[in-house]
Amino acid sequence: MKGHYFAIATMAFAVLIGSVMLNWKAVTGGDAGLHDIPRPELTVWGFEFGSPRGYYYIALLAAAFSVWFVGRLVRSRVGRSIIAVRENERVAMAVGVDTTWSKRLAFTISAVFGSLAGALYAHYINFVNPTPFHLEASLNAILAVIIGGSGTVWGPVIGSALVVFLPEYLRSHDVSHGHLWRANYRSDGLLCLAAS
Repeated sequence: MKGHYFAIATMAFAVLIGSVMLNWKAVTGGDAGLHDIPRPELTVWGFEFGSPRGYYYIALLAAAFSVWFVGRLVRSRVGRSIIAVRENERVAMAVGVDTTWSKRLAFTISAVFGSLAGALYAHYINFVNPTPFHLEASLNAILAVIIGGSGTVWGPVIGSALVVFLPEYLRSHDVSHGHLWRANYRSDGLLCLAAS
């Protein structure tokens, strides 16, 4: 599977997993979700990493490590082969790049980062259910990449900041004027305009 077909299949798989999470109540708890997921109980020099402030630093460290790792990866031989497959798979194959291995590696690395983010989220909230993982979350991630630029390391970081903070800013503005329902539509419209 290649190109747009792969993207559509990935989205369909995400919808399928969401449905499984919702209906396999014996394992996932269904709508009720999983409760009492503990935060880390680590104290270093009197600083508690289980507190909200401490957990912020854990998440910041994980984000900084992720950006550092991806920055190093794209400058490495392996990263250049992944980029070559992204740009033109046939040419990459012609110059000796194992395209299947490169695609599997890229998919695995993205799954590791997604798993890290999911683990941090679950332990911070102390609860997880299928609601936050609907198709809208995937579309917001794609929108962040489109806005920031998919060919750079910092582009998705900047795009993510816009996708997260612009709706929150507009929501706070609309709440003060009694128009909460407008915030999401206005932010989605502005972000789509920025992407185009």
